[in-house]
Amino acid sequence: MLTRIISGAVLIIVVAALICFHLLVDFPYLLIAVLSLVAATATYELGKNAKLVNNKWLVLFSSIWAALQLAALCILPSLSLYISIVFVLIMAICTLVFYGKVANSEIMSAVALPIILSFAFYCVYALLQRDLLYLLLLLNFSSVCDCGAYFVGVTVGRHKLCEKISPKKTVEGAIGGIALSVAVTIALCFIFGIVDKMLPLIIMTPILCAIGMIGDLFASVIKRNADIKDYGNLIPGHGGITDRFDSILLIAPIFVLLISLF
Repeated sequence: MLTRIISGAVLIIVVAALICFHLLVDFPYLLIAVLSLVAATATYELGKNAKLVNNKWLVLFSSIWAALQLAALCILPSLSLYISIVFVLIMAICTLVFYGKVANSEIMSAVALPIILSFAFYCVYALLQRDLLYLLLLLNFSSVCDCGAYFVGVTVGRHKLCEKISPKKTVEGAIGGIALSVAVTIALCFIFGIVDKMLPLIIMTPILCAIGMIGDLFASVIKRNADIKDYGNLIPGHGGITDRFDSILLIAPIFVLLISLF
């Protein structure tokens, strides 16, 4: 537990410093570089560690594709299409070279992972480009809700939410997590002076919290099928990059969509 707390504190400090630098200095490329590296790492974890792609070359090309795709989406979106075309060609050549050694499911995973993950992390970047408030709301829907669900579940949790997939999650915990997130949403509206937007944000909060829980359970299903506890060991006590971003990766695109609509 001590290792988890220390590494979590260090991670928060590093992320806060990066965000402050991004907001105070007109130089987005550092954040883009970090997010590209994170996207590549998440692709590697899902491909190699979660056993979705067993061929090391496909995992390597898929991870590079994710990093370049995200960088292109952030800097020059029109370039991302051409990057995808080039890497699909590379993947096609790889399937010819490794014919008989690579399953169709591996090929599809190697192609799908960088596209999905780069877009999801791009949505995180897009939220940061808008305002600090949106990043705080994103963290509220994911991390705050998760913390609330954990503590309420440990304290009063009785009814299992999805026992076969995640035995420790409870219905009471889920309700408590959502309630805490709603309270934080209201507080953020007052702090940032957007009381006029409070109602739509309050309505969004349970929806996005529920989506985050679905993302977390979805990630757990992949880990159970691969018979692994965590996606990696990059963050001591927490697992890998994907373990920390599993709910955010599903919340961010839906949040961007809701913002654009309302």
